Amino acid sequence: MKPTWLNYRTAASATALALALATGWGAPASATLVAVTVSPSSTTIPLTDAPNFTFTGLNLNDYSSINLIPTGAGTFSFVEKGFLPVAAFNPGTFTPPGLNGTMGALPYSMYIDFTATGTLTAATPTILAGSFTTLNYSLMGNKGNTATFDHFNSQNQVTCVGCAGDLTLADGSLLGTGQNSVSILNFGTLNQPSAFVDVSFTNDPSQPGFFVAPPPPFELDLSSQFSNTSTVITANTGTQCTDTAANPGGCTLPAGASEVITIGLPASQGGTGGSGSGQFQAIPAPEPASVLLLGCGLLGLGLVKRRGSSKV
Repeated sequence: MKPTWLNYRTAASATALALALATGWGAPASATLVAVTVSPSSTTIPLTDAPNFTFTGLNLNDYSSINLIPTGAGTFSFVEKGFLPVAAFNPGTFTPPGLNGTMGALPYSMYIDFTATGTLTAATPTILAGSFTTLNYSLMGNKGNTATFDHFNSQNQVTCVGCAGDLTLADGSLLGTGQNSVSILNFGTLNQPSAFVDVSFTNDPSQPGFFVAPPPPFELDLSSQFSNTSTVITANTGTQCTDTAANPGGCTLPAGASEVITIGLPASQGGTGGSGSGQFQAIPAPEPASVLLLGCGLLGLGLVKRRGSSKV
């Protein structure tokens, strides 16, 4: 579905925005990375017999469904549900023994299970730009490497097969600071979603033995970036299906949605996912201006209290 466009920015500003989005607008500034050490054999039900390993970032695949809900001329809200399997760790793009069936240890896998909402507005006739309103996720551990995510139901919603009983290792949500931008480039044709977002990363207390360093409890900033090629994107309206093999009778749209954009191919088409990455860093301290405003606010409260107490 293509919305009716009522207002356009000037050609110069539209071109500038398109260039900024295409070249990674919103990408994080350089920051000191935090090393995280985990013990996948020390969970309540051991994921594997592999040794501990240390990393500063994640390479992720992406299987998700973005439900676009029109809210006006050129404006949308969206609901996104997805899974982000861990493909490798950084630095060095390494795969530890056992992860995703790698030789050297019993097989296991890790993935992020997330749900998000947000808003998008037409920045140009072919670019939607906006931000997340909410984003909540859990980092999960799967013993046996049995979880698969290349499945889409009759409403084009991504589903996981083999995830029952998986362990929750960490949790997170939107940070109040940092980057938070979402866009869909070439909207109406290639429909390429991208996102830059900072989320919290907190150890889950149900698995006290998994994280070795930083020592639990802790909270980090997981600074994440996602961009997707058109080869793994499907835009569905009406009765169209991402997974035609699994839904031969056709598909329907969720209530209120005008379009569902899916990331990742179904198993019948090879199962290739989208891509993303995340880096761990300390949660930024408040900006000096924010600290000053907070101090002024506290000072103002003190003055009000003094004036109130001086009255007879």
